[in-house]
Amino acid sequence: MEISDLEKQGFISVKYPPTLRSAVEEAMRSWQEFCQLSDGEKRSFSGEENRLKDFGYMRRQDNGPRADNKELFHACKRNIPFFEKQAAAIADKRAISFIHAVDSLIDEIRPMVDKLSLAIEDIYKLKDFKDRVNQFVDKWTFRYLHYFPGEVLAHAHADRGDFTMHLYESHDGGEYLD
Repeated sequence: MEISDLEKQGFISVKYPPTLRSAVEEAMRSWQEFCQLSDGEKRSFSGEENRLKDFGYMRRQDNGPRADNKELFHACKRNIPFFEKQAAAIADKRAISFIHAVDSLIDEIRPMVDKLSLAIEDIYKLKDFKDRVNQFVDKWTFRYLHYFPGEVLAHAHADRGDFTMHLYESHDGGEYLD
C-alpha cells in the first residue's frame, strides 16, 4: 500500500486479506439472492426516502439524460437491528443470509480500515485520524448496487463520504474526493 499515491493518482491499491475477500464474495452472492425477493419484500427494508438520509433498500428509476436505473441497498452497523427484524418478519433465508453477510462484512473490514487510517495519519500527520474514523464505525455505509441488463449506468459523480473502498471491482483499490 503506497499511501503517497493518494496525492499522485487520487487512489491507492490495498491488498485485502483472504478472509475479507471471502466476506465480500459472500456479501455479493447473498445480495444477488436478495435481489430475487419480491418488490414488497425488498421494500420492507427501506428507510427514509430522503436521499441524504436513506438507508436500506431503494429502487431508483430516474429519467432523462442523467438516468440511473438500479436497485441499491445502503447498510450501516447502526441499522443492522432494523434489518434483522425485517428479515425475521419475512422469514426468507435469502433476506436473513444477506443481512448476516452485511453485518459480517462490516466487522471483517474494520482491521483493514484501521491499518489504512493509521497509515494515512502517520504519512500526513493527521493527529487522531484513526480514532476519528473509528468514532463513526456505526455510520460507515456499505452500498450494494444492482444495475439491470441493457440499462445506462450512472454518469460520473463523486460519492458521499470521505473515502470509498471498491470491494468488488476488477482489482482492489479506493478513491477520495479531491
